[in-house]
Amino acid sequence: DPVVIFGGGYDTQQDFTNIAAPGTAAPALPPAPVPTSPTGDYIGKALYVVEGSSGQSIKVFSDSVGDFLNASSIDWSIPSDLTAINADLDAQGFIDRIVVGDVGANLWRFDIGDRSVSNWKGKLLAKLSDSGAPPNRKILFPPSIVPQKAPFSVDWDAIYVGTGDREHPTLTGTSDRMY
Repeated sequence: DPVVIFGGGYDTQQDFTNIAAPGTAAPALPPAPVPTSPTGDYIGKALYVVEGSSGQSIKVFSDSVGDFLNASSIDWSIPSDLTAINADLDAQGFIDRIVVGDVGANLWRFDIGDRSVSNWKGKLLAKLSDSGAPPNRKILFPPSIVPQKAPFSVDWDAIYVGTGDREHPTLTGTSDRMY
């Protein structure tokens, strides 16, 4: 059966100035109508794997105990598309790895190749925002993955991702980057 995989979506608290990066000029936007959090979003903090024909949930990565290898939960929303690959390049051709970023500039990998859903795990690959709260970078577009082969002794996947802030495109003192 077909499967649909998607991020939790966008938290509109990202639209407001009182969560702008420290030291940046506040753009002319209204203040947040609800309290905002410098340490995480309220909604959209998940990755969903859903059965396509029925809509029934197969797996939700959010803050479930045991879902992550090196983190306890996803703290920031995931509004971007995902990058899905057949990482083991087996003859079956099934997707077995998902890579995506969140608005806290965290890059995540989800290994979903095992037949047992209970063995599917998420891993925090990189924290791309400078230290401090709130994060000063956001990942709003899917990363690109480029398989690397010979002359390397081991095959591996290079991941390229950029940060940016679509909500405040006129800010000038940003620290966005390509990785």
